[in-house]
Amino acid sequence: MKDNFKKARQSLRNKGITSNIIAVNSCMYGKDSSPFKEDVDTDKTYLKYAGQEFWEFISEDANLYQEIIVPIGEEAKKKDEIFKSTLDAKVNEMTFEFIQYFTTNGRIDWIKLFDYVSKKGDVKLEAISQQMTLELEDRDADLEETLDLADALDVEE
Repeated sequence: MKDNFKKARQSLRNKGITSNIIAVNSCMYGKDSSPFKEDVDTDKTYLKYAGQEFWEFISEDANLYQEIIVPIGEEAKKKDEIFKSTLDAKVNEMTFEFIQYFTTNGRIDWIKLFDYVSKKGDVKLEAISQQMTLELEDRDADLEETLDLADALDVEE
């Protein structure tokens, strides 16, 4: 950073700027009780403004650091909601893929999972197209009749 301040000062001088060039390192939050950062090489000397001093430096408003927190918080909340929604979608996608490739009848196929993460070479994954099947008696019933899952699972003793 100090080297960049030096290069910037030299570049500005090469362009004919003769006024005093002040390098400033700023931070949106925090405190620095000694903002003047002196260096043996005067071209590497700079000011560091943090927190309230930074916001006042860029706006000339001593209270801006407090006023800006509400809109920043609102924007962060919007971004947080987008992030959570995106995260939820990714978790759902990964869960679906995990179920597709690493479970059989709702149970984790540990051999397949361990092969995938540990076996030498490439392990080809094949999605299980049908995991759980419910075979109903073959009957000549009217297919337009609504089937009730509770009836289909009803076991006669």
